[in-house]
Amino acid sequence: MRVDLVEGADSAAIRKSFTDTCAENGGSVRDSSGAKVCDRNGSVVEGLAGDGDRAISVYWVNADTSTATTFTPAFARILAAVAD
Repeated sequence: MRVDLVEGADSAAIRKSFTDTCAENGGSVRDSSGAKVCDRNGSVVEGLAGDGDRAISVYWVNADTSTATTFTPAFARILAAVAD
């Protein structure tokens, strides 16, 4: 798992990149406990928390489908933990 925190003007670029990358890879962005997640084929592989000038990107690095499927139910709690 990788977590990146971006603050300031670059946070808007991170949000756009999150949405664009999710769509380019066949996923759809949806709300999850006050954050956004990218759902690809029923598995959550990345999420974005934070608002204003703060963006927190969380994602599985090189996760296979089995790993992503296993952790999908916990992803909302993971985002909530890093957003605090």
